[in-house]
Amino acid sequence: MPGLVIAAMVIAALIVVAVGAFAVYLLTRPVTAVHEGMGPAEHGASDPVHLRMPLEFAPVADESRGRPCPPGFLPENATGGCLLLDPGGFRVARVEQIEAVIAESSGSWAIEIKLTGNDADAFARLTEKVAAAPAGTPGQRIAIVVGEEIVSAPAVMQPITGGEVMISGDFTKADVDALVDRITGG
Repeated sequence: MPGLVIAAMVIAALIVVAVGAFAVYLLTRPVTAVHEGMGPAEHGASDPVHLRMPLEFAPVADESRGRPCPPGFLPENATGGCLLLDPGGFRVARVEQIEAVIAESSGSWAIEIKLTGNDADAFARLTEKVAAAPAGTPGQRIAIVVGEEIVSAPAVMQPITGGEVMISGDFTKADVDALVDRITGG
């Protein structure tokens, strides 16, 4: 019986250490900003929407199947796996437009984002870099992160220009409305 108590205490201590290490990682992980996302809106555009929770676009450096996630990896809820993000991404603190829509390509609910001028340029450069990665590798994916949560991590086959981003997945209308409200403070 004392052996079980000691084993339980050791397991509890390991869990506390793992949770603490993950919290430290989240608070201290580097994000090398290509661009911080405060660029001017395009000429003639309406007032940009200031985001309560910035969007982070980051190239995926590696992936791991299963849980728990290795140190430094973030959980990807869509696959049940974990992703290690490359520090070569950027954050967006305001957008020209953000709204819940039904994606024409899939008929599913999605979030459509129109980036401001400089952010659109930064996104085009990032997608150009990621699309050049070998097909089928983690490096060909971009993680879209909101508040340390990966909301989508699509593969990028070609550069995306024009500043329009679609966050899609297995979302309901309630999911996308809640995410838009979370991002905008709406």
